[in-house]
Amino acid sequence: KDDILRMSNTELARFIPEFETKPKDFIDGPFPEALANILQQVASETPEKFTTDFMPLLNTGYHYIYSILLGFWERLNQNKGNLDWKNTLEFIEAYINREDFWADKFLAKDGRENREATHSWIISAVAELIQIGTQSDEIKSAPQELNDKIRIITRLCLVKALGAITTPGEETDPVSKSLNTAEGKWIKALLNLSLRLARLQGKESSQPRWEPEFKAAYEDALMRKVRDAYTIFGMYIANFNYLDKEWTLKNIGEFIKLPSLYWEALMTGYLHSSHVYDDFYRVMFSHYKKAIAHKFPDTHAGESLAQHLAIYYLRGLDGLKESELLYD
Repeated sequence: KDDILRMSNTELARFIPEFETKPKDFIDGPFPEALANILQQVASETPEKFTTDFMPLLNTGYHYIYSILLGFWERLNQNKGNLDWKNTLEFIEAYINREDFWADKFLAKDGRENREATHSWIISAVAELIQIGTQSDEIKSAPQELNDKIRIITRLCLVKALGAITTPGEETDPVSKSLNTAEGKWIKALLNLSLRLARLQGKESSQPRWEPEFKAAYEDALMRKVRDAYTIFGMYIANFNYLDKEWTLKNIGEFIKLPSLYWEALMTGYLHSSHVYDDFYRVMFSHYKKAIAHKFPDTHAGESLAQHLAIYYLRGLDGLKESELLYD
């Protein structure tokens, strides 16, 4: 660790590929994984080591850049201190905005445990970093220049992540999937960024607060039948309602006609939330009725549905009349 701190980043950029390809003693190592762990620790404790002069690391392998970004995320998540967002975002934009990055040209050279690190590791890490960053006081008060950088990175990664999606499988836990896939993380990052920008604008509640380009990006994900987009809609329905109430209510009505795979993702996401909203009892009524007759692969969804109905009953919104949910 001390050796890493003493090196300039230019020296570190030369050292990493030399270290990767140097023959290792099988018993004593050290292996590249150990170096990646040290980089993560340094990034978490002393991020300025990298952010002060980041560009020399522009051609460094995915695994090591991933570890640095993970260290930044850890620092913010554990409230260890601030981060130089300007230099960090400039580096991220430069690192990902080139064909070599998307063509997996920065794979490991050692052929050992970090060989699976690809560009998808980076875009997942960047999504998580932006998610936590958009919730921090530093970013909330950031100048327009940083907002523009975040927009560029979000737009680029979201387009690439969605473009790589294949036909969805029959996942039994769409909520966990949406939180752990690159496309799910970027859709969540898009929502977080949209909420942040909306709050900065301070528009009246009757006006749509969603920036057109981000709204269009989300609608594109829905049109492409990206299952994570439906799961996240259900999980954060109140946030979408805040961004654009008319759009949200319109989609709630239309989504009842979705094919089962996508409706199930939507409703599983909705039932995953710990909040039961009185305002959504009536607009979600047809979805609740459909859910009562549906067998969810995720047992938590069925249990949560029962809790929703019980809460609505206790609040006096539902009962045992033929026209009410509990009658079913």
